[in-house]
Amino acid sequence: MLRPGAAPRRILCDLAPLAPERVPLSEAPGRVLVEARLAPAHLRGVGAWTADGYALQAADAADAGPRPPIAVEAYTGHPAPAQADAGLTEPACSACR
Repeated sequence: MLRPGAAPRRILCDLAPLAPERVPLSEAPGRVLVEARLAPAHLRGVGAWTADGYALQAADAADAGPRPPIAVEAYTGHPAPAQADAGLTEPACSACR
């Protein structure tokens, strides 16, 4: 008879980590990385939209008053316009109509 808590320790003592293996990216879901992987370049400057909506300048929105600020349509995954420093998602815009 084992004392409480002894069984898990006994089982874990017999386990060993699996050897690392390379797999195609399509087989990677559900697995864990053996070592940290870093992006080959700093990607922060890409500025791609993460949701459909509208790109605008925050100052224009603050000064807009009752009129809508000047904005351009922005689509998920597309680069953000260089002048845009703010955005509204499509659901947020729809709620205002």
